[in-house]
Amino acid sequence: MAWRISKYVLGSCLRNISCAGRNGTICCLSSMDLLSSNIVKFRQLSGVTGDYEKLWGAVTGGRGTGRGKKRTKPKDKEAVPTGFGKFGKTWPGLNTPVQVIPQKSKKKNKHKDNYLLKPQMSEVAVTRPRKGQAPSSQFSVERQHSKEIPAWKKAFKKGERMYGQDLSRRGWSGKTWRGREFGAPETATRDALEDFQSIVLELRRVSNMTPGGRKRSQRAIIVVGNRNGAAGFAVGKGQSGISALKKAKNKAAKYLYYIDRCEDRTIYHDFVSTHRKTTIRFERKPPGYGLRCHRIIRAVADVLGIEDMRCKITGSTTPISVVRAVFQGLLSQETHDQLAERKGLHVVEFRPENSMRPVIVASPSPQAAREAEKQRTLEDKDYDFDEIFDPYKGAHRPRKVKL
Repeated sequence: MAWRISKYVLGSCLRNISCAGRNGTICCLSSMDLLSSNIVKFRQLSGVTGDYEKLWGAVTGGRGTGRGKKRTKPKDKEAVPTGFGKFGKTWPGLNTPVQVIPQKSKKKNKHKDNYLLKPQMSEVAVTRPRKGQAPSSQFSVERQHSKEIPAWKKAFKKGERMYGQDLSRRGWSGKTWRGREFGAPETATRDALEDFQSIVLELRRVSNMTPGGRKRSQRAIIVVGNRNGAAGFAVGKGQSGISALKKAKNKAAKYLYYIDRCEDRTIYHDFVSTHRKTTIRFERKPPGYGLRCHRIIRAVADVLGIEDMRCKITGSTTPISVVRAVFQGLLSQETHDQLAERKGLHVVEFRPENSMRPVIVASPSPQAAREAEKQRTLEDKDYDFDEIFDPYKGAHRPRKVKL
């Protein structure tokens, strides 16, 4: 609480009276001046007192930059009034009054129904009559031999919803290229190989340090196949993602491998494939099992035409290492005919639907059978069934394939 004196007092003080407020002010008054003065009781709301210009300058003055780059151009505190720009345009309702304009209808076109056809613009183009010319009864129709837009060009259509679409168009994650189909590869004469289809496995940015500076580019890995046992893969680089994908796709079509499939749906036997720090175990499965494996292995199996298989990866899952390990393992598997020729015995199969009766699936040639019989006679040891048919002891001898 403070005390305000309406009259300024001059003279000496006969008796001092202390009046202290919350703001810490002390005044000295005389008894005669107290009788002739008007004392008003008031409350001090703020302890800050000063000129208005100084207070306003402190608020709008901005903040000191301190250490840092000095501004070469001062800040513009005088903002442009709302509604008035650099070119002085008029905006109805903002800087000019709104004008009420009556609505008018366009002149009716009598020939409108004559040249409107059904929506077949994707196949035909209709030539409309010129201005001032009445349309004839027979319209001139021209065929448009426009090329169809490939599916991979429609992959990143703006506003397209990916949920609920086919996995080949939706990809593995979001709107990235990984897991999407990139169309059929092309030959040197730009002829498309319609029987083949490609799937993007990886697309990433890479850089290379040169004397002229760091050079950035895109690297793509694509697998190509005809879903009938023939497939290949390649790595392509380019300045843009599309150029890298095209190079990898066309290059993969030049390096194709043929993979033997058992019953055109699965592998012949279980095996293990290793490439550097990546180890993959392949397991043969019955019909209807499906593909239960890594998404990169699933893409390779899809372009090969393998439908039933289980795989387990141990170690590194780098895309290029996984792809090389898959092709290395699939190319090294041994077919039933090769097993029969190597052992000189019949290869039989036991199935529950056949009441577990042996069914011959491959037989050796007479020469291979005689040589195997002679070898077993010379060895003179007990016949070990597991040693012959176990793929990890004798039935499977993986050969090293140069990719």
